[in-house]
Amino acid sequence: PAASPRAVRGATGPAAPSGSALAARPVPPRAPSATGYVRMRGLAFDVDPSDVLSFFAGHRPDPSSLIVLRKRDGRATGEGYLAFPSRDDAAEALGRLDRGSIGRRFIELFVCSREKYE
Repeated sequence: PAASPRAVRGATGPAAPSGSALAARPVPPRAPSATGYVRMRGLAFDVDPSDVLSFFAGHRPDPSSLIVLRKRDGRATGEGYLAFPSRDDAAEALGRLDRGSIGRRFIELFVCSREKYE
């Protein structure tokens, strides 16, 4: 059977959004000023957090909010989440960067709720 995903926040350690499809793990700290959230799909399995943050440069992402989902065995799922100071910032990033590239990977972006992020 396939392992359920978990997440790693940035490059600093484990944390993840809650949800029935995800493995049990600590809840990520809340970014009290964040109100906009983006889900990413298509990340390289070995994506570096600095590459993700560079992709979003100029759109005011919260660097400490980056979550890269991983399976229980530690392999990346290709999905992640990132918080922004406002819904408008998240929507602008999505509008300008959706279907852009990080390295040689095509990245799809989706607006998501705080509940999905957490």
